[in-house]
Amino acid sequence: MILADGQILWNRSLGESYRCMGISVQTGYAQAIPGQFVMVKVDDGYAPLLRRPFSIHRLIQDGEKVTGIELLYKMIGPTTNQMGSMITGDSLNLLGPLGRGYTLPAEPTRVALAGGGIGIAPLIFLAAHMLQKGYDPDLIRVYLGGRSAPDVLCVADFEKMGLRVYTTTDDGSAGEKGLVTEPLERALAARGGQQLYACGPVGMLRGISALADRFQVACQVSIETIMACGMGACMGCVVNSTDPLDEKCRHACLDGPVFEAGQIILEHC
Repeated sequence: MILADGQILWNRSLGESYRCMGISVQTGYAQAIPGQFVMVKVDDGYAPLLRRPFSIHRLIQDGEKVTGIELLYKMIGPTTNQMGSMITGDSLNLLGPLGRGYTLPAEPTRVALAGGGIGIAPLIFLAAHMLQKGYDPDLIRVYLGGRSAPDVLCVADFEKMGLRVYTTTDDGSAGEKGLVTEPLERALAARGGQQLYACGPVGMLRGISALADRFQVACQVSIETIMACGMGACMGCVVNSTDPLDEKCRHACLDGPVFEAGQIILEHC
């Protein structure tokens, strides 16, 4: 875990209110795991007191050396609106990498990545990590959903990796009309056992967790929740266990944000 300033390399618009920000980092991220996050503080004299959490979208590399990270974000509040106005050369403060990320099976197997809206952010990093570990692209399927076409992000990025992508929107403006769980359900029925990885709104995660239980496949979910410190001190991101005898408090920032789907009560995230 490193606390350091990072310089903005780019801050690109992805349409609507979405942005992709590249940030230079000097050290500490070479061992980052997909699903981990950073706590960001923007200091321009008017910044909110507390940092905000953002999944690591991808690593920026110069050959084998990690020189920066990318963040995918949506301009919806004071911090993200300030980030949206920043330009190349500006700086912000990062604390990270933090949290527990996704884990891969011992041997490559068929996997499905499912993301909704801004929950797509860590899945680019995860897909790249899998390919780096020797996964055949044909083993990986990607399912992306959103309210409408502008909310379905990074399709071209996944396709450039050679991955097959299925998209859904609530209004039918991109891909299939409906929920992202619908094509995923068909794939589970057709392809048999898979490992599921998901990130997105809690309703989507509940649906994917139910599919995993129904088809008896492993499932890891990255939950989106408010975090005040990112280090387990504030008790602001406590997650309840599905085991009624388990009295241990779990923190999304320390024990997560990635959890085995069957181990936490998603309604309470």
